Amino acid sequence: MQKKFTKYLSLCMSAAFVVIVCIIFALQTAVAHSNQKTAALDKIKSMKVTLMENDSEIRKIIQDFGEEALVKAKALSYMISKDPQILYSTDTMQDMADLLNVDEVHITDENGVLLWGNIPEYYGVDFRDGAQTQAFLPILTNPSFQLAQEPQPNQATGKMFQYIGVSRLDAPGIVQVGVEPEKLNTALANNTIEKALSNIEYGTSGYVFAIDNNTGLMAAGTNGEQMTYQQYGISDDIVARTNDTGNTFGMNKILNQKVYMVTEKYEDYIIGLAMPAKELYSSRTNQVITIMLICLIVFIILIFVINFFIQNYIVTGIQQIIEKLQKITSGNLDVEVDIHTNQEFHDLSININQMVASIKQNIQQAELLMQKQEGVVKQVKQAAISFSDTTAQTFQTSQAIAQDTVTQTQYVNSLLSDMENLLSKSKESEDISNIVAQNSAAMIEGMKQTSKDMEQMMNSIHSILQTAEKIKNIINEIDSIAQSTNMLSLNASIEAARAGQAGRGFAVVATQIGALAGESTTASKSTNNLITATLNAINDGEEFARKANEEFMQVIEDTTKSQKAISQLTDIFKQQADMVQNATDGINRISNLIQNTVNIVEQSKTTSQRLSEQSEMLKNIVS
Repeated sequence: MQKKFTKYLSLCMSAAFVVIVCIIFALQTAVAHSNQKTAALDKIKSMKVTLMENDSEIRKIIQDFGEEALVKAKALSYMISKDPQILYSTDTMQDMADLLNVDEVHITDENGVLLWGNIPEYYGVDFRDGAQTQAFLPILTNPSFQLAQEPQPNQATGKMFQYIGVSRLDAPGIVQVGVEPEKLNTALANNTIEKALSNIEYGTSGYVFAIDNNTGLMAAGTNGEQMTYQQYGISDDIVARTNDTGNTFGMNKILNQKVYMVTEKYEDYIIGLAMPAKELYSSRTNQVITIMLICLIVFIILIFVINFFIQNYIVTGIQQIIEKLQKITSGNLDVEVDIHTNQEFHDLSININQMVASIKQNIQQAELLMQKQEGVVKQVKQAAISFSDTTAQTFQTSQAIAQDTVTQTQYVNSLLSDMENLLSKSKESEDISNIVAQNSAAMIEGMKQTSKDMEQMMNSIHSILQTAEKIKNIINEIDSIAQSTNMLSLNASIEAARAGQAGRGFAVVATQIGALAGESTTASKSTNNLITATLNAINDGEEFARKANEEFMQVIEDTTKSQKAISQLTDIFKQQADMVQNATDGINRISNLIQNTVNIVEQSKTTSQRLSEQSEMLKNIVS
């Protein structure tokens, strides 16, 4: 047991050792990151101060350079006002440029046209024609206006120049001097962001860098080598997050080296610090190794101490208790356990001694109880004999009841079969009655529809009769018109005869009209006779249809009465089927009750048989 305990204890301590080392490693890593972040942010803050001082110095240099150039332009204007004749000598103007340490001098008239200077090629240039020179035109209307431009391409040659202009003192016009920006760049060369950040130290191997947001090029940290931030190893995500949130921090890889990097936005630049992982985690490794050694030593000491206490205070006591218990289990109940290695074993010894004393007392009580049970067994034997006789009588009674119940079940089943046949026939009669009722209803509906069609036919016959009457009246009018026409033709013939030879042609026409009138009269009489015969036939048909409709309605009425009688008969069949169904349900309930009785009797029979068997067993036992 001690070996297993030591083994499990060693495994648990090993697991705890690994967990502790991992936790310490993670904590040291987090502390290193936190400390580095704080130090980097403080360093960036000092870098910002340095860059702001550098920007201030650059602005001062630019301002001083512009003010110096303005002084030179004003000096040239003053010298021209003292001796305007120098304008007409190109050599003199070149001497002035050398004296003032400028590259170009230009003077315009009151219209802004360049007429004098040290470069004759520019003579005739109108300041109104170029965007660069237009900026100086306010000098023509406002002599106090003066301008020092930022370096930009010359509009004539495209060469980079910085121009400064003031007003002439002797006459309206512009005095302009131009200098190459290289001179200004030389003055600013020692004040770039790279120069400003080159002297900042960051740990032993850490370094500083800067990114120009406008160009995407590295502005510092490359030892003068021009490259993009992607080539430097900085991802687009870091640049985007720095521009969005103002700063970023975390582990990254720059120039194939894993570093802890902190970036922050500053104006148009992103400045950053990078600390190599080797230097960042140097103290972490030493601390983790030291703690590992300390924990290992502590764990080894704990294992030895725990083993010592287990051996002396637990294992020895258990072995002594086992020896005592083996003697007790072999039957020696007079053995006393007395172990004092610790309080728990002392309590266990007392409990074992109490348990042995209790066992001895129980044995004595069992012996007394056996003596008392001998008298009880005799009484039980007599009761078992009496119980056996009673059980046998109960078994015989149950058999008789079971036989009678089976007979009742057979009678009920026969009656139930007859009732089910009667119920089936009743349902068939009900179904047939329903079919007849449905057919009668359909036939009545068909007769009603036929009656409606006959009524429509009678209405149509009546309409035809009215139309024929109207035609007859029209024929009578035509006959009347034909007779009138015949009379007119007769009168015309008489008048034509009176006219003699002049009326002969008219007499012929009158004769033809008379003939046509006669034919019309004859035709109208024939038509009238036909229409009269048709009207008589229609009247006869209408009378016949009316009688047929009346007889058909009587048939519908008789059929409806038959249908109602069939419906009443169907209801009677349905009521009979319901009564048979109720009777069948009642018989089923009686059958179920009888079946339950049979089951109960069978159970009682089985129980009586078992009681009889048990009583026999009891008799055998007590015998």
